[in-house]
Amino acid sequence: MVYHKTEKVLTKHQNLRKKILQAAKQIFAEEEKEQTSIKAIAKRAGIATGTVYLYFTNKEVLMETIVKELYTELLDIIQKERAKYGNTFDKLQASMEICVKKFMEEKHLAKILLEHFPEIGAAFHTKFTDIENDLIQFAKQDIDELMLQGLIPRQDTQVSATAFVGTFRQVIFSWISHGEPEEFEQAYQTLIKYNMRGLGKGLMTHRLTHKITDGEQNAKNKSQKGCACKCGVETDSFFCQDILDPWDQQGKRKPG
Repeated sequence: MVYHKTEKVLTKHQNLRKKILQAAKQIFAEEEKEQTSIKAIAKRAGIATGTVYLYFTNKEVLMETIVKELYTELLDIIQKERAKYGNTFDKLQASMEICVKKFMEEKHLAKILLEHFPEIGAAFHTKFTDIENDLIQFAKQDIDELMLQGLIPRQDTQVSATAFVGTFRQVIFSWISHGEPEEFEQAYQTLIKYNMRGLGKGLMTHRLTHKITDGEQNAKNKSQKGCACKCGVETDSFFCQDILDPWDQQGKRKPG
């Protein structure tokens, strides 16, 4: 007679598996490599050591499972968060925000993986690369859409998306390895603004408001703050960044 697990039994197994994974994450984040044994994980979970082996054949499989589930969870959160927004800039920012916050929540685990487990660290890097490639595709879709809408200058969107995500990757790894900044929110906002400026956010729509006459240009006093087109933007330059932008309204490079 074939034994079929009831829903109650399946739920019990799923809960126990989650309990083991949670205990493992805590142990790996807190202890040195020598102390991160299956026995220690079982003790933290409040179960027998043999029970852990019923779910995971060894410590490496357990860690790979944690990395894979982190990857799956992160993508799911990103997709759900993006669905909340209609504005493409907001979707793009939401993708990066979730990624930064999730990795910073798990920074202790990530640091342990990278520093103490070279073999698992390689798997972590592989999964992070998968995450990065997915984020690049999300970013490229958004940048393509923004360019079609005329909200940013024409550009190679694959290069822009790769650079956009790569900046976040470098900063995240720096924060994981050396510690996050004291003013985290300020640092994060600086990162967002830096990348958005790099894409050209605001340049195209801002330019449409500018109609500068020779008289206005000649009347501009360079010692004063403010653009010659009287747009209200404070700048030490003769023109605001919009006027200095080397692209025309059709996204073509200006002559000269």
